[in-house]
Amino acid sequence: MVNIERFFLFVFLNLILLIPLNLMANIPTGESLFRNVSNANITNSLISVSFVLREIAGNELEKSKENLEIISKVNDPSALSIKILFYIDRDERVSIVQSIYDGSTRSNSEVLDLVYSKNFMSLLTTDRPELDKKLFYSTLLSLVLNRADGFNFFLKKYSSGHLKNNELINMPKKKLIDSYRRYLYSIKDDPTLKNTLKSPLRPEKEEERIRVAQLLKEGLFTDTGLVKLVRENADDFWQYMLPNFKVTFSNEKKQLVNLIYGESGSEIQFVPREYILFDGVHELPKYISIRASNGKIYNLEFKKLVHLSENYASFIQRIEALSLKYKNRKTYTSIEKPVFVY
Repeated sequence: MVNIERFFLFVFLNLILLIPLNLMANIPTGESLFRNVSNANITNSLISVSFVLREIAGNELEKSKENLEIISKVNDPSALSIKILFYIDRDERVSIVQSIYDGSTRSNSEVLDLVYSKNFMSLLTTDRPELDKKLFYSTLLSLVLNRADGFNFFLKKYSSGHLKNNELINMPKKKLIDSYRRYLYSIKDDPTLKNTLKSPLRPEKEEERIRVAQLLKEGLFTDTGLVKLVRENADDFWQYMLPNFKVTFSNEKKQLVNLIYGESGSEIQFVPREYILFDGVHELPKYISIRASNGKIYNLEFKKLVHLSENYASFIQRIEALSLKYKNRKTYTSIEKPVFVY
């Protein structure tokens, strides 16, 4: 009987340690939605993602997907191919190197530009009003790296009402969970302590037992009322609304399905489509339809996603190799560089 109880205690301990706090709330927070919880965890240090951008004639976003699959099967000269390497160091800081090429296939002879940043968040947190860029790369950080850093900064600066998880946390419940975690650690390391230590979930005083029971019923985050479950065309979605900002996620998997920022006439909009597994583990939408603030419409098609384990020295060697190959930069001959691309 003791072994069974210890087993369940160990299971509970691991649930407390391994399940992200945002998953323990009944209603997701804004930040938790941007953390892309449907995707597998990022465990490697180097993530390579490649995609093709095509400008689409007209101004109707829904029609931007027409004939896309046919076009994507051939080398399209009126397109840009982009490859980004994300490197995550031990301090969770993200460095990037981005290369841009003419056409829908990459070759060194068609290179257009190279961007490197040792601290990528410094680009997204500048005072320059590059809203298209900041919103696009915040979306990439969310989809590719499961990170909400970009959106946290963007919405704090360019909207109002957004609160990060650490601003919403139910501190009494967190303290209760932390104390119970310490208790489980102690009796797991020394089972004899169970005879002398009191479980924080079973206090002796009646008023304390009532308080604990109430805390266990509460969510780990305060509900701001900004995230709501809505129904559209017989489907349920999670919707997060702030001034000039509305983002929608699927109900069960919480995948990003639509994002709109700005006022009518200068809206920025991203519509991901057809989520698939690229490496058998991590997912991305196959396409993203994009409306830039200047009214131009684009289709983004993800081509490749690779996760690797490399140290920082190897990442620097990749950058040095790219710099040698790309020192002769060309002008844009296929399409103009989109306003949302660095």
